[in-house]
Amino acid sequence: MSRINTGYLAIVVVNLLVLSGCTTTTIDEYRRDSVDLSTDKAIAVLGRRHTSGMVTEPFIVDCIGNRLNRGKNKMQVYTEREFQDRLYPWFEPRTAPLQLPRLKQVLARPMIRDEIQKMGLQYIVWVDGKTVRGASAGGISCSVGVGGAGCLGFGTWEDDGEYEVSIWDISDDRPVAELSASAEGVSYMPAVVVPIPLIARVKSSVCDGLADQIKQMFPG
Repeated sequence: MSRINTGYLAIVVVNLLVLSGCTTTTIDEYRRDSVDLSTDKAIAVLGRRHTSGMVTEPFIVDCIGNRLNRGKNKMQVYTEREFQDRLYPWFEPRTAPLQLPRLKQVLARPMIRDEIQKMGLQYIVWVDGKTVRGASAGGISCSVGVGGAGCLGFGTWEDDGEYEVSIWDISDDRPVAELSASAEGVSYMPAVVVPIPLIARVKSSVCDGLADQIKQMFPG
C-alpha cells in the first residue's frame, strides 16, 4: 500500500473516532401526590416480571439503583438482589408477585411487614421495559491474505428503548408517581482494516435520565 493511501486511511479512522453513537432520550413525569422521602427511610429498586419470559432488563434495574445510591442527593437504596435476600423466598423469580394486587397481599403478611419495618423501607421503585434492536444498514467484509487480515465497510443499526417507572408508597399501598422514558439511538461500525464500534448509549441514557428525575422527587 502506498504512503498516500496509508495517510488517507489514517485520516478516515481519526475522523470516525470523533463520531459517537447518537442517542435521544425523553422523560415524562406524572406525580399523583407530593413525595417527601425522610432521611431515615429507604427505597428498593425492582424490575417488573409479567411472566417468566418477560422480565425487565437487570442492567437498567441495577444501574438506576446504583445511581440513586451515589452522588448528589444520595439515597438509601436496596438493590433488587438485597431486597430478594432480605425477603426470601417471596420475591425470588419463581415466586415473585407478577401483578400489583398480588404484591399487596404479599406485603400484608406479618413476617414481610415486620422485615420491611426493620429495613426502614417506605417506597418501591418498579422498573418495567426493554430495549430492542431496530433497523440496520450497510455491511462489513473481512478477508485474510498473504499480507495479513483486514476488514472494510460501514454498518449502522438502531436501538429503541421504552421504559416505565412506578413509585409505590408501601404504607399507603398506592403509586405516588409514574415516569416514562423513551430513547432512540443510532450506532455505527466503521471498518478500515479493524472494525471500530461507536455504540449509542441507549440504556445508560435511560438510566441516567430516570435516576436524576427520581432524585428530584426526593430532595430530602
